[in-house]
Amino acid sequence: MSRIIRELREMWRPLDPALDCSLPDPGVREAELRRILGAPLDGALPVDPPPRVGRLRRTVFAAAGAVAAGGVLVVANPAQGPAFAATPAPLTGLQNSSTPAAAELRAILARTTAMAPERRRDIDWMRLQSWSLNSEISKSVTSAVVPEETEIERRGDGSATITIRLGEPVAERGGIRDRVETWWKLRDEQPRTESFGAGGYPSAWPVNERPPTNPATLRNWLLYGSKPADEAEVLRAVNDLSHERTLRRDERAALLTVLTDLKNLRYAGRVTDRAERAGEAFTLDSAAFGLPIRYTLVLDSATGAVLSMEELLTGDAPGLNVKAPAVIKYTTFTPVAP
Repeated sequence: MSRIIRELREMWRPLDPALDCSLPDPGVREAELRRILGAPLDGALPVDPPPRVGRLRRTVFAAAGAVAAGGVLVVANPAQGPAFAATPAPLTGLQNSSTPAAAELRAILARTTAMAPERRRDIDWMRLQSWSLNSEISKSVTSAVVPEETEIERRGDGSATITIRLGEPVAERGGIRDRVETWWKLRDEQPRTESFGAGGYPSAWPVNERPPTNPATLRNWLLYGSKPADEAEVLRAVNDLSHERTLRRDERAALLTVLTDLKNLRYAGRVTDRAERAGEAFTLDSAAFGLPIRYTLVLDSATGAVLSMEELLTGDAPGLNVKAPAVIKYTTFTPVAP
């Protein structure tokens, strides 16, 4: 047994609800403890459908989240039933609104088009912080929300460098954990980096193409020429694009115009995202991908930049060890000036 696992077990030993049970051997004791903790079932439903062909995998280094994580368990009171996985708290200030989004989007569009165009090198450089209930780390660590931090430097010739590390634990919801700081003992000391040569970046779209600046062309380009069966497809495509590109002024303006055509998109007020930035929130409810989800898109009100995307489970989902409503996925996007 590794030193880290031993230390973690010793730390959690006083909170073990099966500690005083007169079970015959350690193997039975551990099985009983896992039953009490309501460990996730092997048949848990996936949060995401299979990725689209060519879509950049968000877990390039999924093994980074598996470092000794098997020894971290969520502790629960047996009288309260199975333990739910920790999930992030909802965004601060988010309103349950029925206000159509178009008017607010047009106001942001006007401010965006009034900006001077950026002068930047042919490079997309961004930092992302992301967490998903279905991530590799969340399958074994359910007592704290530990996001993944990714830095992407994508160059005009289709080459790129991607660096991924585990982030700092954020406030948990749904589990009892008095010493979240001990996660640092499991954190990778070195980030994981992968480089791609010219034309090798795993893009969802042609690797050497910038997003179109004509709204109609952009809408068609985002969805590969197909008509969306559900408006959530557009938001998911926006999320994918934001993982790949730092949009320029005219590209952002075209994207805002595409969003104004979403009839079910609602303006949900001004919020503070998980990177502590103020932005305008827009929500859309859909069950098109198998789960009842409220998608939340947060935009910079001055520049039209995508600040973050979130998914909130709004109804029951048998097989997921969370209680609705619960945030099951989020990503924040921060451009880095090249």
